[in-house]
Amino acid sequence: IQQGGWMLVGVASVICVRNKQNIPPERFNSYAYASSGEIFALGERQGEPKTKFNKGDAVGFLCNLDTRGIIFYINGEQAGEVNDLAPHVEYVPMVSFGHGPFQVTINKVPTIQKWVRGCTSAQSKLINC
Repeated sequence: IQQGGWMLVGVASVICVRNKQNIPPERFNSYAYASSGEIFALGERQGEPKTKFNKGDAVGFLCNLDTRGIIFYINGEQAGEVNDLAPHVEYVPMVSFGHGPFQVTINKVPTIQKWVRGCTSAQSKLINC
């Protein structure tokens, strides 16, 4: 991240591709961790800034739609969290940049196994998410 630049990593509703602004506003149901250490939920800053991230840091998050929460990680360490995601929304990963050239490497996410709900234990099947 260049001097004066910033980056957001998180999730937003699938309609965020229509967004032409820097930070997805509330109507895009976005939740993100900023390079400044700030956490944003629905376009509003949440609490005091946490750990900042910069060039060379590995930034990630775990979004659990069952509990409606996101945990953010920097270099494998938990850096912050957001709870109470809007229910019944289809979310997609989001990265947003501002001011300066950027280079980002997005690591392949491993396949996550999930139990199919509504099946008896004898009928349960594993599916790929």
